[in-house]
Amino acid sequence: MFIKGPSLRLASGGDRVSVRLNRGGGRREGEIVAVLQRARSTMVGPLARAAGRWLLTPRDGEPLVVERFAAGCVPAEGSVAVARVSAWPSATTEGRGVVEEVLGLPGAPRVRVTSALRERELPEAFPGAVSAEAEAFGREVPAEAKAGR
Repeated sequence: MFIKGPSLRLASGGDRVSVRLNRGGGRREGEIVAVLQRARSTMVGPLARAAGRWLLTPRDGEPLVVERFAAGCVPAEGSVAVARVSAWPSATTEGRGVVEEVLGLPGAPRVRVTSALRERELPEAFPGAVSAEAEAFGREVPAEAKAGR
């Protein structure tokens, strides 16, 4: 189904939504009436100063108004940051969030990879049990494991 119109601002990529089907036309079109489940709780994007306030603009979604910066986060125009959403946008209000991490400028080393991980809310490191199991295999591949390869 093709979703269009101002209701698009209600959801972000990956969210599960309820839609109302609009009649007419050749293709199935509709609009979002409610967000059933959020795909994530954070947004990642560059910071910008506008009208005396900070905004974070994610790749797929409406800008978030930054309510505050967590301790240790130093805002910089154009820096990529991670914000926890405290209020999602509605048809009449802007979304709001708290910046938890400033990753750095888009071209800086590791910012691109780290922002991709944060966008999908993936951990940067494997859990301890997984790392321990991998280490148990050792660093060298035994000869019998190489046979037939």
